[in-house]
This record gives sequence, structure tokens and C-alpha cells, in this order.
Amino acid sequence: MRAKICLVLVLVLCIGLCGCTSDKDGDNKAVSGESLSQLTTNEVDQLAENIVKKMSIRERIGQMIMVEVDALTGKDNTTKLSEKVKEYIRQNNIGGVVIRTNNMKDRAQVESLTAELAECESMPAYIAAIPEEVTTVESPSYETTATEIMGGLGFNLNFDLSGDVAGFEKGSAEAGVESAIAKIIGEKPIPPEKTWIKKSNKTDDKAADQKNKLTAKDKKKVKRAKKRYKKLFKKYKKEKREYDKEVAKILDKYSVRDYSSRCLGTVAQSVSDRIGKAIADCQNQKLAVNITGFPGITTVAKDHLIVPQVINTGISKLRREHIAVFGSAIENNADIVTVSHVKLGKVDSMNMASMSKIVINDLIRNELEYSGVVITEALDSPVVINQYKNKDAVLNVVNAGADIIYNPTNIDEAIDTIDRAIQSNLIDEKVINQSVIRIVQNKLNRGIIKAPESN
Repeated sequence: MRAKICLVLVLVLCIGLCGCTSDKDGDNKAVSGESLSQLTTNEVDQLAENIVKKMSIRERIGQMIMVEVDALTGKDNTTKLSEKVKEYIRQNNIGGVVIRTNNMKDRAQVESLTAELAECESMPAYIAAIPEEVTTVESPSYETTATEIMGGLGFNLNFDLSGDVAGFEKGSAEAGVESAIAKIIGEKPIPPEKTWIKKSNKTDDKAADQKNKLTAKDKKKVKRAKKRYKKLFKKYKKEKREYDKEVAKILDKYSVRDYSSRCLGTVAQSVSDRIGKAIADCQNQKLAVNITGFPGITTVAKDHLIVPQVINTGISKLRREHIAVFGSAIENNADIVTVSHVKLGKVDSMNMASMSKIVINDLIRNELEYSGVVITEALDSPVVINQYKNKDAVLNVVNAGADIIYNPTNIDEAIDTIDRAIQSNLIDEKVINQSVIRIVQNKLNRGIIKAPESN
């Protein structure tokens, strides 16, 4: 009899202990950040869905925005965040921030800036940089690679691993580039006219005789004209310096120099073989990886962010020589794919790839079976702002299937535009939810978002 009572007590105790370790709601498995790697894909997906469900619609939209530091502050060469900017990031739940060369002074300053970004997020953001730019702060060595430096500085996203194949690069006509820039900053200043000099077909001797015949009154007019010209020319030189400075700033930011040097090779098969190792090296340093250059833009890369470019390569050749590399990157767990602002003339001649459903849904999602994150190139590029208003560009890329909008010209307007589009049924809320789930899934997989602690 006593044995039976003891057995019952043991069973009750076991049941009680099991109840203590179960999840409160009984629906989801609660795990710690340390055990996330042990979760199945389905469990990570479910966790991401649960996280997204708890976000407001504007918080979800915020996760779809990635911007450069200077776009947040409205100032050039930002190296430190004000409390106002930190609060702005927090309130809008910004999904990612890119730190560029001009935001980096030295190792200590970069570490401080990445730490500020990591601390000011309610939902952890991508903290991104381009490896070549990070090496201006600290040079790689035999012991330390660029990706190891990035990881040590607090970055969690390699923003530029080219999936393109190196080749012949051509630039657009200089006049075309100047015209595109002029649409943004205004026409080039014109030097003042020397009004006292009249055009003449006379010989030099006759022109000299004509000058000697000037009356005293005429000479006074010439003197006044020269004085006025000197004043106008001084003003012109100042305007020209400012104009040239603005042109240089745009070219420095948007003209893609030595594009081929960033590629992993000149033959598609060779690049495909190397890209898997490059992705693994990044992810071993806890860096997510953004594969850039889709669908293969080598020949038009130099000015494609300034002047509209069309690639008229046939789809079969494009698949064989370029798209195959991106397929290899996707097979090797690429986290993000950047779709470029170029047109594929024989695929979708009406829309840039970044605004094309055919490119994003048919080629990337369906043909390459990619279920990860898709990002656009910068929406503040001259090639975009010369053709579209900010809100139109934002709607176009979201409707085309992009998950992350990079550098809209106005962040608040971009968020408001998507919010209103959802309310007026121009965008299905399910599309937004799916994009944010992809982003959160990736952040969970890369440890950017930690899974909830165990109860």
C-alpha cells in the first residue's frame, strides 16, 4: 500500500515539474538566443511570424527601410548620433543603417557608432558597411581579413559582395551624365559676356585703329563695362566652384568606378565556385551577406545610377553568363540580393529591374527559388529622382516585390506612402507582412535578433 502511495506521489511530482517548464500559452516553444541554431526552419519561421504579429503596421514598414547614416542626420560626414536621431530610429523602427567611408574616422569612433546604433533599436537593425570602405579604418593583414575587421567593429551585414562577373566596362556620354546632374543641381553657371568687345571680321590692325578712335565718352563706357564684368566674373567663379563641388559630390557617390575589380572573377563558373566560400567566410564572422549587381550590370555599371541604362542581352545568355552566379549565391544561403536600377530590354523594357515584377518575382523568386530578402539600390540615385517622385518610386519597388527600400529621398514620406497605400488597398497588407517576416527570419538566423529567453 505504501509503495502505491509513493508511486502516485512520484507521478504527481513529474507532472508538476513538466508543467513548470512548459510555455505559458502552450503554443510556441520558448528558446534562448544560445539555442536558436538548434531550431528547425519551421520553428524559426513561426518565431518570426509571432514577432511580426506583435508589431504595428508602421513598425513593420520601418523594418523595410534601410538608410545611410547621413540620411538620418541630414548632415554630411556624420560620426556620432544625437539623442534626437537615436529616438527617431527607435520610433520608426528603422530596419537597417549603412555606415559609409565619410562616417569613419578611426577604429574607436566606428566601434562607438555601431554600438550607438545597436543600443537605440527596439528591434535590432542591420548595421552595414562595404568591406573596401571599412579597410580605410583598419587594413587587412595575413592574420585578419576585411570581414573579420567588420565583425570586430560591430557590423552585422556585409553590404556589398558582388555576384557579378567582371568584364568590359563602358561609360555613358559625358554630355548625358552632365545633363542628368544638371536636372538635380541646376544648369552649369555661364561666364559673363565681355560686352565692350564687339565681334568683328576686321584684321587686328583695323581693330586696333578702331579702338584708337574711341571717344572719351566711349572710353568711360568701356571702363564701367570692365568694372561690371570683373564683379560678375568674381561671382561666376564662386558659383562655378560651388557647382563643381556639387558635381564632384554626386559623381563620387553615384559613379561606380573600377566595378570589375569588385567582382570575384571574369568567368561565370569561376565566380560561382568562389562565391559560396565568400558567403561562408562572412557568415562565420556573424555577418549577413548582401549579394549585389543583379541581374549582371558590368557593361553599364559606371554610370547606371546617374543615367538610364538598358541591357539588351538575350535572356539565355544572361542566364548563362550572369544569373547563374546569383543562383549559386542563393544555393549557398545568400541573405540579401540587391536588384539594380537597370532595364533588361528583352525581359521588361518598360521598368527598371528594381521596379519590375517580372525580374523580382519571375526571375528571382520563381526561377531561382529565392525566398530571402530583396533590396533595391539607392532610391536617391539621380537615375531614379530624375524620373520619379519619391512616393512613386517607393510604391513601384514595393509593388514589384522588393522587401527593403534603400535610401528613399524622404524617410517619413516613404513610411507614410506605404501606410496610406495599405489603408486604400493599393498595397495588400499581406505583402508587407511577408516582406517583414523575411527580414526578421534572416535577422534571427544571423543572430541579429535574439530569440526570446526560456521561461
